[in-house]
Amino acid sequence: MPIRSRHVIKDALIFARGEKFAPCPPGVENLVEYAPCNTHKCPVNLSTYKWSECFHTTHQWINHTWVQNETCYRVRDIPADDQLIYIDTSEIIRTQKCNPLCF
Repeated sequence: MPIRSRHVIKDALIFARGEKFAPCPPGVENLVEYAPCNTHKCPVNLSTYKWSECFHTTHQWINHTWVQNETCYRVRDIPADDQLIYIDTSEIIRTQKCNPLCF
């Protein structure tokens, strides 16, 4: 489970004076709090996201060179919502042969 932490910025710490405010707890400058982050939704596997529509390109990056090569590709259609994604695959882009249905 992902965990976030927060800590006191020592240079910004101002200790309470007088009787109006309670004194800071001892060791406050070293205090670190941990909390789970974004746990209102369970993680979703990347492999479960469907593929986007087909995109056409006339060039392809091969061996550090742009090569003229008509290909089509699809990318994972990941929504822009507040969701943890478990990376269970490295396949984010899928190259394929172009066909009339691709356009």
